[in-house]
Amino acid sequence: MDLKKITLVLFFLIFIGSVITIIDFSNASTNDVAEENLELIINTNTIQDNEGPKFWNLTGNPIYINDWSCKYSWRKTCRENDWCSGSGTLEDPYIIENVIIDGQNSGSCITIRNSRAYFIIRNCTLYNSGGRTFFNWGAGIKLVNCKNGWLFNNTCNANNGDGILEICGYNNNFSKNTISYNFYHGIRSWWSDNNNFLENEIKFNEINGIYFSFSDFHKIFRNTIDYNLYGISFIVSNNNSVMRNFIVGNNVSIYQFMSRGNIFIDNKFEYELPPPIPPEILVVEKDEDDEDDEKAQPDETQDQLLISLAIIGTSVGMISGVAIGYLFHKKKVIKNLTTPLIKPFKDKLKTATIKPPEEPIKLTPEIGLLPKNAIVKFEDLKKSAKGNNLKSKESGVKKNHNSS
Repeated sequence: MDLKKITLVLFFLIFIGSVITIIDFSNASTNDVAEENLELIINTNTIQDNEGPKFWNLTGNPIYINDWSCKYSWRKTCRENDWCSGSGTLEDPYIIENVIIDGQNSGSCITIRNSRAYFIIRNCTLYNSGGRTFFNWGAGIKLVNCKNGWLFNNTCNANNGDGILEICGYNNNFSKNTISYNFYHGIRSWWSDNNNFLENEIKFNEINGIYFSFSDFHKIFRNTIDYNLYGISFIVSNNNSVMRNFIVGNNVSIYQFMSRGNIFIDNKFEYELPPPIPPEILVVEKDEDDEDDEKAQPDETQDQLLISLAIIGTSVGMISGVAIGYLFHKKKVIKNLTTPLIKPFKDKLKTATIKPPEEPIKLTPEIGLLPKNAIVKFEDLKKSAKGNNLKSKESGVKKNHNSS
């Protein structure tokens, strides 16, 4: 073999050997990292620090409690789940705490219905609930026909419905909750009375910070309600107390419609521009892979805007084209007509009209009226007929005589 061929073969073998060693080293390092990660993995449903409390990730399993149903009652729920405890009394209320739920854009993250027991929902992170449909209103926390509840220190952000929704509630407390970036309202209270809203932070919601409809005798005290479209709205809601709230940066601070007896004491109303960097929407930490995927994804809002503009442009173009074509066609048809369409009708009207005579028409016998001597009786006619017959006979006799 030539020296050149030998050298080429040697370089080729050296290259293959180096590649094999690099692959083996990378596999060994990844196996070591995988073994270390396996030691850190705990149950997927619980997250526990060395010294802190337990957290339950219930994504895909929203909480639903209906105390009028044996299948979904408080007692059965607390007996079967670690994230619920208590007995429902004033001294030992039911407690749901340290729960993280991604609603996956379907329904509500936590729903409590028909409850009269004492209960507490605290330290929960609830986001991405479903929106509002005709049959169902989605929210981070939804209370329907509930009494004696306390929602404390929960984070209800980025829900497609409301942050907290209360329907037909009474004597409930909402304190120190963070409610931001929700698609409709931060807190909505509908047909509810005698609730307390204390030291909640309600920001950057699409419509209202707090929305009351048909709700009376609420106490809204020391809340921070910033950068919503409306700060607080009262729709047919009376005798509510709004005291010492910080209401800043909303387009409308307070809105009232058919509401009476509401009291406003020592509130701060200002308008300020929102901060340049808004606070984090969610408390849940994201992985690096998720961040890379988000960076790789295109801007969906821009795409939706372009698509909507294209649809509007095409529809306007089609409508204008049809209108212009119709006008041109109409002009062409009118131009091709030999006589206008209205002219024959005008001619008919001209011929049909008869002018009245200038002088009255005199009635004469020629036209049809008989003179006075023209009226003949039947007897006179008989006499004249007899006379004519006699004359004819006499003339006949004379003719015969002359002939003889």
